[in-house]
Amino acid sequence: MNIDKANITIVSVPERYIEIHWLFSSDYLILFNRITDALEKIDLQDYDRAKEILIQAQQEAEEAFIKEE
Repeated sequence: MNIDKANITIVSVPERYIEIHWLFSSDYLILFNRITDALEKIDLQDYDRAKEILIQAQQEAEEAFIKEE
């Protein structure tokens, strides 16, 4: 992940609590979500589908990265 693309929002709440929200670039979110999908397929021993999901994620993330530049 290119850290320059991340946006950080810090919101103060009562007392000692601070909530931090990371709003990541779309290429990162695509990869994160699709890797989660692939891991679920691996748990089910559906390795072919997991591989397909990862290849598609790579392609989608690359397209999103190019669009954001």
